[in-house]
Amino acid sequence: MSGTNVHALIQEPPNKLHNPKSNSTFRPQVMTISAKSEAALEAYRLKYLEFCKSNPDLDVADVSYGMSLGRAAFPYRIALTTKSMIEFASKLEAQELKVGKATLRKIAFLFTGQGSHYQGMARNLYASVPFFASALDSCNESFKRILGLPCLT
Repeated sequence: MSGTNVHALIQEPPNKLHNPKSNSTFRPQVMTISAKSEAALEAYRLKYLEFCKSNPDLDVADVSYGMSLGRAAFPYRIALTTKSMIEFASKLEAQELKVGKATLRKIAFLFTGQGSHYQGMARNLYASVPFFASALDSCNESFKRILGLPCLT
C-alpha cells in the first residue's frame, strides 16, 4: 500500500474579468431584469443598481451575457440598452422606467425570402453570440440530415 500525493496551486483571482471577444464599447448591450412580481422586480432593480455602482469598470457585455443566461425569464420585466455600467446605473435610477408584464409564449423566427436578406448577414451575430451560433448550428445539422446538404457556408 502506498500513499497519494496531492499538489494544489492557489492564487488570487484576477481583479477584473474580461472577455477579449467582447466589443461592448462599439455596440449597446441589452440588459434584462425579470421577476415574478412588481415588488420583486423593484428589489432586483435596486440590487442591480448597487452592483453597477460598486463595479463601474466591469465589461458591460460580460454582465449582459451573464444576465441573459443566469436567470429564467419571468412575466414582469425591464429591458434597457447601454454601453457602460455607469450608463446602466443612471438608467436604473431613472424614475420613468416602464415595467412590462409579458405573457410567456413560444417564439418563432420567420425568414421570408423576399429579398431582405443577403449572404453573410448573420455572420457578426454568429461570431459574437454563442447562443445564436449554437441554435444556428443545430438548425444546420437538421437540414443536413434532411436535405443532405449544409445550409451554412
